[in-house]
Amino acid sequence: MNLNAPVRYEEEFFYSGKEKAISTILGIIFIIVGVKADVGGSAAELVQVALIAGGLFFAYMGIKEIIDRKPKLKLAKKGLWTKKLGFVDWNDIAKARVTKTGPWLYRETLLEIYLKKAFFEEPSQPDEMLDLTHAADKEYLEAIMNILIDKRHEIEN
Repeated sequence: MNLNAPVRYEEEFFYSGKEKAISTILGIIFIIVGVKADVGGSAAELVQVALIAGGLFFAYMGIKEIIDRKPKLKLAKKGLWTKKLGFVDWNDIAKARVTKTGPWLYRETLLEIYLKKAFFEEPSQPDEMLDLTHAADKEYLEAIMNILIDKRHEIEN
């Protein structure tokens, strides 16, 4: 626990309820189709197993995210909080940037956090790479961070 951590955060980012529900429903549909599939040969059995395995994976991930109601990222005037790093003051962050990778349909949104006192030997490696692909309101993250960093500078002055 960090004594400098604020009691209240201005913004918190959670996984989207819509994304959780879609993943769970998609997984259940895959399982049902896999179980109901009429097996006609060894290739069809392989497809059936793949459907069931994929369905179990999607359903598990969706249910796990539904149960996990904790925020993935918290932002305050003083800094940010992640599960891995805990609370980190904006002054201790060298760079925090939002990146989008992958093709349009499978685009991932990542928050890369580089600390001034880096954990890694290589400065090119982020100290945390937080996957916010399924987070609600992730498109506003960078703007909110910039506003809060500016407010941190106002507090110091």
